[in-house]
Amino acid sequence: MLFGLFDDGNKCYFQDGERVSYTKLWMAIREYYNLPIRHNRTLAEVCQDLFVGTHSYKYSQHKWERKQLNNA
Repeated sequence: MLFGLFDDGNKCYFQDGERVSYTKLWMAIREYYNLPIRHNRTLAEVCQDLFVGTHSYKYSQHKWERKQLNNA
């Protein structure tokens, strides 16, 4: 499911409106992708097809669209 960071990156929301803590998000991502606790990857690198970015505005203002991956 698509997700992003809102309110200057302070709040994480999934497309369905569920809010999760940044720490719990990373715990789940590390487990799902089998990443070590200490790694240098960003949300955009790990979840490039699901992460919609960090935004200064509120979750309710976001227009949810899946990013188009450039296959060129």
